[in-house]
Amino acid sequence: MYMKYKRFLCILMAVIILLPINNIYAKDINDTNKSPEAIKNKKVLSEQEKIEQMEKEIADMLSEENDFRPLAINSLLFTSWEHALIRDAKSAFNTALPSERELLESQIEDEFNKEEINSVREISLGGLLFVSPDRWTLWLNNERITPQTLPEEIMDIKVHKEYIELLWHDKKDNLLYPIRLRPHQRFNLDVRMFLPG
Repeated sequence: MYMKYKRFLCILMAVIILLPINNIYAKDINDTNKSPEAIKNKKVLSEQEKIEQMEKEIADMLSEENDFRPLAINSLLFTSWEHALIRDAKSAFNTALPSERELLESQIEDEFNKEEINSVREISLGGLLFVSPDRWTLWLNNERITPQTLPEEIMDIKVHKEYIELLWHDKKDNLLYPIRLRPHQRFNLDVRMFLPG
């Protein structure tokens, strides 16, 4: 399909180049009808016939290819998001050998990562005893919790008769999760999904 368009473009370029030459020859022929250039008249006419033939071929090609859709041809240029991805990949690709300082820093980071922060990955509400908004007891992750014994991960809590709403701070990801739990329900922080039990 691309070969047809290439051929079409070649013919179009030939027409664009030959049209001004043809006009010059036509003026010369009109000025001197019975001069020695009358012999060239046949050549000019034959060139004009060639141009007409090319135009006819172009028209035939266009009529044959009514299914041509410019949007169907993929662009050779990158979209802005593709360009951003390429730029990010280039910046992440490091071809230089690491220096001694960089090696030491990576070893320190590895040691720090080994001392992984122990954080709760699942929050489960085992039971809820509600007396008033200030007097309640709940069993969260198998631990008894009252308004006076809140764990440090709970940033805010509202206890209702049938459920609790809490703002949980995840130490590992350093994120806050707003969570609403009912008794015998659990929330997994890794997959961010509520599960029964």
